[in-house]
Amino acid sequence: MAQKVEVHWDDAWHSQADFTEAEAKKLKPHPTHSLGYLLKQDERVCVVAQSRDNEAYSELLVIPSGMIRRVKKIG
Repeated sequence: MAQKVEVHWDDAWHSQADFTEAEAKKLKPHPTHSLGYLLKQDERVCVVAQSRDNEAYSELLVIPSGMIRRVKKIG
């Protein structure tokens, strides 16, 4: 069975609001924490399943490695 993990990562986001150039330069990614089963982690990607039924996994998050700040093992 896959390792349970908590992934701390910076999520991209989108806004339709108007920003001045100065305001836009201050924008940052959205800090996110996700829990699940670590299915894959390499130099390009981290794949975490949020649900599991026997050996079938679902609700997958595919996070580019460059967005990941930390992967913490649970249990």
